[in-house]
Amino acid sequence: SGASAEWCSAGAACAAGASYHGRAAGGLGRVGCFSFHPRKSVTCGEGGMLTMSEPALALHAERLRNHGALVAEEVRHRGLKPYELPDFEDAGYNYRMTDIQAAVGVVQLRKLDAFIEARAALARAYDAALAHIQWLTPPARPAGYGHALQSYVMRVSPDAPCARDTILAGLHDAGIGARPGTHSVVGLSVYRDRLGTDPLDFPVATALQAQTLALPLHNHMVEADVMRVVEAIEGLI
Repeated sequence: SGASAEWCSAGAACAAGASYHGRAAGGLGRVGCFSFHPRKSVTCGEGGMLTMSEPALALHAERLRNHGALVAEEVRHRGLKPYELPDFEDAGYNYRMTDIQAAVGVVQLRKLDAFIEARAALARAYDAALAHIQWLTPPARPAGYGHALQSYVMRVSPDAPCARDTILAGLHDAGIGARPGTHSVVGLSVYRDRLGTDPLDFPVATALQAQTLALPLHNHMVEADVMRVVEAIEGLI
């Protein structure tokens, strides 16, 4: 979320293509914040994107990404007096994405619907193949919610015969790159040291850090890859 009420941003880092009752992720707040990290469905190698419908906010964000300059360099260099330096009303940042990265991102955005459908098919294969393991809970996809399926994150029951970390180690030994599903940020040293957070005050977040399991899910996978993961998990039971 944003640092002030002025922005009221909605974190959509992993949610490219997701929706909530027909409203696209990135359109639920005044500002939507997307990530183009290599793990995301749409990637430019790094960087990110803001979405917004208010021109004044868009202009402000554009200035902040370019050091806070009132006139962007590409505009100034095309103007009548390109040698005149602009004024700076804000202390901004150097957050400019390269044109090459943006071109890659534009092409990937055109393929986003196909990316998500391919991931959805793999997720359905996981659902079916793992349904008999009662202590593994698949990711929920309620009616009215369009899941971006950037990840396929399961929950390992605390009374499971095979602990989450045992599964991770076993999959790693089998050459399969699974990962914990999430951090509990309140348990990280930077928050505990600076803010004094106690993980015991956040039992759900703390439990999910210990119990969630992200299985491989990407657009170069096929159903045979899913079955290899499932068979590796079954071999650990």
